[in-house]
Amino acid sequence: MARDLQKQFAVIVMVVLVIEVGTVFVLNMPPEAVNTPPTAPVVQIEPSPAFDDSSLACAIKSPSYDAEGDSVTYMYSWLRNGALTSLTVSNVSADETAAGDNRTCKVTPFDGTDYGPSGNDTVAIQSSLPATSPPTAPVVKIEPDLAYNHNALWCNITGPSHDSDNDSITYEYTWL
Repeated sequence: MARDLQKQFAVIVMVVLVIEVGTVFVLNMPPEAVNTPPTAPVVQIEPSPAFDDSSLACAIKSPSYDAEGDSVTYMYSWLRNGALTSLTVSNVSADETAAGDNRTCKVTPFDGTDYGPSGNDTVAIQSSLPATSPPTAPVVKIEPDLAYNHNALWCNITGPSHDSDNDSITYEYTWL
């Protein structure tokens, strides 16, 4: 059956092309519309710098351009340390960020027919607290208040140190 269709097609083509000897027919068919994909948008993750208690927003700083004037929509995807995540929105909550991570926002334009090249931005997530903060100085009192050569001296801590990182605190005494 396929062979019969090929024979019929060939006959039809011959009929269309050879209608009259010596006459050339030009079939005027409109060209098929060619769509140009939209350009890559320019995106930026805000805030910058970003911290582990920051929500992230993927902002389009310069939108995609479509040569045919088609309306452009955007698809968002987020990567964490180079691996694709399930996040497909423009904003990420602070619950999704961790110090030491690299977050990349990838925005892909679509003009209803074709996807264009993606625009992306990457930010390193920093710790909102310094890596280590020193404890406060203790309040000390040397006793006795009035001392002579033969008196023993001692140092009392009357106000302990405080550490914002909740590290354990030990004390060293140096007498000068």
